Amino acid sequence: MKDALEALLGTGNYLDSIIPADITISFICYLEDMSREAIRSVKSIQEIGEELGLRYEIIIATPEASAARIRPPLNKIECVTIVPIEGRASGKGKRVGTQKSRSKYLVFFDPATHTRCP
Repeated sequence: MKDALEALLGTGNYLDSIIPADITISFICYLEDMSREAIRSVKSIQEIGEELGLRYEIIIATPEASAARIRPPLNKIECVTIVPIEGRASGKGKRVGTQKSRSKYLVFFDPATHTRCP
């Protein structure tokens, strides 16, 4: 219980003891269009990646028609890769994002369902 509490509170070196240093993580999502909520969601994923202290990448699959609109607001966020796909299909976007990933560990997230905590 103490280790779980340390992990949740960010105290101690719990993650250092269970995660090898060479681990990389890919955060993958499908995004049809850009919104403030989507930008906040991607930024929060970036914060999580930074807090973990591991190498990470954020892969965003998007319809080809949306890629040009999505790219500019995300250029300021490090480690973001935009992957254009044909059509509008969340499952296909996540599959293509997985194929483009350079990591063994994948975390899927959905900016459309991102909510702010009070």
